[in-house]
Formats: sequence, structure tokens, C-alpha cells
Amino acid sequence: MLTPVEQQATSPPQPQSLEQHVIVPLLQNIAGGIAAGTLTCIGFAVTDQFTDQLFWSLVTGITTTSLATIVRFFGDDLGIVTSAYRAGAASRTEEVNRLTSELSALRTALNGQQRTANSTTKTSKLDMLKRSYNHAKIMAENGIRGRPIDRRTCGSQYQIGEVDFGRAYRLLQESGLRNQQDVFVITQVSEAKQKLHAYFNYHYQIAASNPKYNPPWL
Repeated sequence: MLTPVEQQATSPPQPQSLEQHVIVPLLQNIAGGIAAGTLTCIGFAVTDQFTDQLFWSLVTGITTTSLATIVRFFGDDLGIVTSAYRAGAASRTEEVNRLTSELSALRTALNGQQRTANSTTKTSKLDMLKRSYNHAKIMAENGIRGRPIDRRTCGSQYQIGEVDFGRAYRLLQESGLRNQQDVFVITQVSEAKQKLHAYFNYHYQIAASNPKYNPPWL
């Protein structure tokens, strides 16, 4: 709904008549000038200052008539300009508010996407850690029992990819199950699994609480 100011600024101009919009206001202005001149004359008479009394009364009357005419004839135009400016300012305020709301919505959506991306990255890393742990358990159990755990065998029999094999292999070394000579230092499967789980769980908990943390075997 338009405000009175906006209605005035946007409403079509009313037709003007010579008598209503020119003659009558002009006569009113002349009457005002005569009144001002008369008051000036009375003022001189009261103060007994008769020097140039008629001249100054005439100047006062003409000045009053001229000023009133200017204000009367240009006042409407000034009012229209003022109303249009206020209406424009109001529309700009609405536009600024709309853009501010859109910017706030975009920021909220962007923050949500960033949180989702961070959560996805964290979940992917934790899944990768679990996968390397499961592969390391398979390799430890079979290696301790004397079965081959080379890259080709792990790929064909246990479906461990090349990258996953490297991580699982490093996990076995970092956890202390295998030494630098690629020999298992623990000969019991149950003991090896316990040690592997303890080492893995320690680093997994750190990674779960700190997404930037990378365990040694990655």
C-alpha cells in the first residue's frame, strides 16, 4: 500500500484553470502586499517618522507581493520534487533491505555448505583410517601364520588396492608389528591384533577430534 507521500509523487497531475490557479492566488498576493505596505505606513506614522514613508511602504508591499507570488507559484513544484525524493529514498531503502536479506541468506547457505564439506572430509578420512586398519589386521593375521602378504597377493586374494596396501603396510610398521627387515616381531595373532588396535585407536581418536590431524601411516 502506497504512503501519502508516494501517492502524491505518483498521482497524475490535476488539470489547472486560469481563474483558480493564477488570478485568485495573484489577487491574494496583491492583497497581502497592500496589507504589508499599510502596516509599514502605520508603523512610520506611530513613530512619527514621515521621511520617505510612502516609498518604504510601497517597497514593502511590492516585496511582499513578489515573495508571496514566487512561493505560491513554485511551492507546488517544490513539493512535488520533495515528495518524489522521499518516495525514491523509501524505494531505495526497500531495495537495500532486500539486498541485505539476500546477502544474509547467501552467507547462511555458504556457511552450511562449508560445514557440510568439512563434515564430509572428516568422514572420508575416518573411513580411510578404518579401512587401513582392517587391511592391516588381514595382513597381520596371514603374515604371522606364514602366508604371503605381498602386494600382488593382497590385491588378488584380499581385494586390497595398491594405495590401501601401502597404508596398511605402513600401519604394521608404525604400530611395531613389523620391523625394518619386514619381519613380524610378534608371533601370536591375538597379541598382534591387540597391539594394532591400541595403536590405531589412539590415533583414530585424535583424528576424530581434530580433522587436520594425519596419523603417521597416511
